[in-house]
Amino acid sequence: MSNEISYEWEVQGFYAGYWECLTTEDTKDEAVFQKQCYDENECGVPHRIKRVRV
Repeated sequence: MSNEISYEWEVQGFYAGYWECLTTEDTKDEAVFQKQCYDENECGVPHRIKRVRV
C-alpha cells in the first residue's frame, strides 16, 4: 500500500449560492482550458479551479 497522495483539478461554477463541481481534470493545463470554455459559454457565472485530493 502506497502513501502517495494524488490530486485532481476541479472546475467549479457558482450556482444558487454555492460552488458546484462541473468537471475534473488530471492536469492544471486541462482545467484551465475547460474553465475558459465554461467562461465563454456561461457568461455571468463565476468559475474557479480548485485542486482536490483524491
